[in-house]
Amino acid sequence: MKRKLKIIPYQSKSGKEFGVVAYALAKDSIILWYNSTKPEIMIRYTYSYKSAGETEIKEMRTRAKKQRGLSTYVSKNKPDYDDKIEVPALKDSDFS
Repeated sequence: MKRKLKIIPYQSKSGKEFGVVAYALAKDSIILWYNSTKPEIMIRYTYSYKSAGETEIKEMRTRAKKQRGLSTYVSKNKPDYDDKIEVPALKDSDFS
């Protein structure tokens, strides 16, 4: 049985209202949720040691936990990802 990941809201300290809105941490990966142009849809990216490299994932995890600089880091470094999919927008009940 697959364990459910804990989805954590990402609230950038810069006050920007775009970029990463939530993340989840797994053993060797990080999953990021972004808003899309449609309010009912989000874009979910999965980055792993295999796709982006251990150094990149560790840096992204650190920035996610600090709630600072994650969106900027991803946009500047453009790490490779395992998948990018459209998913239903997150609801408050997803953050538990």
